[in-house]
Formats: sequence, structure tokens, C-alpha cells
Amino acid sequence: MQLVDLPVYILSDIFKSACTDGGATGAALSCTSRDIAKFTEPYRYHSVALSGFVQLTAFLDSADVERRAELQMHHLFLCDREKERASDRSGYPAAVGQEAEASVRRRAERQYATRAEEDEKEAMAFEYGLCDIPEKCCKSLRTLSLVLFNPTESKSSTIACLLDRSYPRLTDVSLRLSDTTQSLLLAEFEMEYLSALERLHFASAASLMDIAPDFDDGQLVCRETRLVNFLEMICQIAAIKCIRLSDVKGREGIAAYLVKMLHLEFPSDTDYQMPEAYLVDAAPVIHLPFPSRLRIGLQTWNGVGLTAHDAYGFRPFKMRKITEEGRQFLASAIERRRMEHALHPNEPRIYDLGTANERSYDYWMKEWLERQQEDSATLREMMLIPEDEE
Repeated sequence: MQLVDLPVYILSDIFKSACTDGGATGAALSCTSRDIAKFTEPYRYHSVALSGFVQLTAFLDSADVERRAELQMHHLFLCDREKERASDRSGYPAAVGQEAEASVRRRAERQYATRAEEDEKEAMAFEYGLCDIPEKCCKSLRTLSLVLFNPTESKSSTIACLLDRSYPRLTDVSLRLSDTTQSLLLAEFEMEYLSALERLHFASAASLMDIAPDFDDGQLVCRETRLVNFLEMICQIAAIKCIRLSDVKGREGIAAYLVKMLHLEFPSDTDYQMPEAYLVDAAPVIHLPFPSRLRIGLQTWNGVGLTAHDAYGFRPFKMRKITEEGRQFLASAIERRRMEHALHPNEPRIYDLGTANERSYDYWMKEWLERQQEDSATLREMMLIPEDEE
């Protein structure tokens, strides 16, 4: 008995289960025989992983992809760099101290400029290819992981390119942002485009808090980061149920900033040195239209990871790690809310997920692959906020 002699429904289950590894199995099966290629055609692009602009461009330029108006893609992993270069600091010179000779500083400056120019070109090429992705998959996509490491300072609209149309079936998104100001363009999308979104895993190499005092007509004003604005927009989506914030970083004052932002109360018995009043005043309180059904997990960065290596042209990592006093302050506020949750039925459940190393390319890929194996909404939520954190 040959494989093609099996009932169609059995073959469908086999190929549907097999094509969940980023595209390798689908591509291999399509080359086995004409009959197998015919059976696998509906599932060939169910799972697609593309890393770097070269792979993205090659995928879009392939004859089979070009001829298809839609790919019936269910799971998509996109990274702007190849695995071997998946770091915000890749190719950049090491940090140079103030005591370094002028020649050393000039050499580092030239190296930085050269690498930044190359990153600029790569970012543009990646964005150019990304603009062709939505029309191929927006109607069928269920899960998306967008992992960005390229730290170019260009006003790239990478995310805006991807979210320029409606994804009516997209329920799970993982988003990792690079150490760059291009995250300022995060808010440039319509919430209606993600109307089915239920779960978000969000991480950034940059600080969640980017407040600097400024003066407007002689008055001190402070503005919060657009990262927070983006999170607030996500919270307005009616279907959203679970948000995990990982690799959380921030300068002095970030703990108080997060406590206020998440509707928590400041602990009274603490050694934490409260930041300047203008920092606390500038912290926004995220509006939550459906708070009682929302779960938010918070995991802070422990200072270990690729971003921890200081590089010329980047803010030192020491300015991003939350202090131990800040961590305790934040943990106390979250624990108090957990103990008094019955007194705050109309507030979201907040979970302290501890500290962890910065997430690497391998982590994001593993999460994406494992998520494809779980159809249960409950199990997918447990991947973001483990059951033992209840």
C-alpha cells in the first residue's frame, strides 16, 4: 500500500501536523513526488520562518510564492537578522572610555558609522520585502512572531508595513523590538486591524520608560515613551486577555513608573528611593476598558544577555537594569494587589514573573514552534504566564 492510497482525511491530518516547523518539511515533501506535492500544496505554507532580508527576498521571489495570491499561511516568524547575527550589537565596536586616546575614539566612530550604514541598507531591504507579506497571509494568519535586532536609527516603518491591513484570525503575537528609536513608529496602526488578538508577548531592548524633562513656554513637561502608548492601544482591543512584558528595562524610577502605569498602589514599607516628582507625574495610567478579564505578566531583565555588552554609540546597559531595590518595590506592589484582589475586582490580575536573561533568537523561535502545537487558548496563555504563578 502506497502513501497516496491512504484516505484523504488521514493524509490531510498527516501533512497538516508535519508542516509546522517553519517551512522545511513542506518544502521537502513538495519535492518527493507529484502526488505528494499535490496533497501537501494546501499545507505547504502553513508555517513559515524567515530570518534576514536575504531569506525574505528569496522566499517572495520564488516562482510558487509569486504565482499565489494567497498562501494560506497560519504561523509566521520574521526576524530582521540571520540567527548568527541576531544581536543589537552585532558588528559594532566596543565601548570607548573617556580616558581613551583620540585616535581610538576616531577609529570607533568610523567603525560605528560603517556598521550603521550597512544596517540602514539591510533595514530598508527587509522593510521593502515585508511590505509584500500582508497581502499573502492577512486573511489566514493565526500567530505571528516579529523579532527585530537591527538597531538602525532610520525612521523605518517596519511594523507599520506589516500592520497596514486587517488580520481577522490573528490571535497570538510576539513582538521583540531592537535598541533603536524606530520604535517611535509603533503606534502607527489601526486597532481594528488586530481585532481578534487575544495574547501578546512584548519585549524591547530599549527602556519601557523614556522620559526626559523638557520645557514648553517655560513650563516643565515630560512625555512618556511611545512604547507605552502602543501597549495602551493593545489594551483597547476587546479580545485581548493576556499580555506578557519580558526583558523589562528602565533607568532610575522605572519601578515607580510601572507601578503607576499598571494601576498598582505604592508600597508604604520600603527602602526604595522614590524618583523625582516629575517622573512619577509623567507616568501614564493605562486605560483598560476590560480590566477584569485581563492578565498581565511582568518579567524584568537581570542584566545578562547580548545587550549587556557595552558598545560604542549605545547607552550603557547599567542604565537599563532595574536595581534590586526597584525590583523589590515592584514585587511588593504586585504581591499586595494579589493578596487584595477581592477588593479590586475591576482591576487586571498582575503577575510578577521574576527576572531573567535577555531573550535570544533561539528563545523566540522555540516559543513560536511550541505555540503551533497548542490550539487551546488556555494552554497558550499558560505559555506566557505559567499556572504556578496563579
